[in-house]
Amino acid sequence: MRPILAAGYNPRVAEASLVDGMTYDAESLRLVRTSPAEGLRRDPSYVYFELDPAPPELERRATTDSPIE
Repeated sequence: MRPILAAGYNPRVAEASLVDGMTYDAESLRLVRTSPAEGLRRDPSYVYFELDPAPPELERRATTDSPIE
């Protein structure tokens, strides 16, 4: 199951499949990599990875009870 498609299907599985420091921003349809504040930086830094929306058929399958391949 792909992490982004899993977000609609099972949010806990989707979150668990991302590596440490990565989150999924569903409102903005992007992945966010957060680096902690270190050294002289007081605030964490963020890198954003914009995502394309899921194709309609996959989106439909993610919201039904059928498994996603």
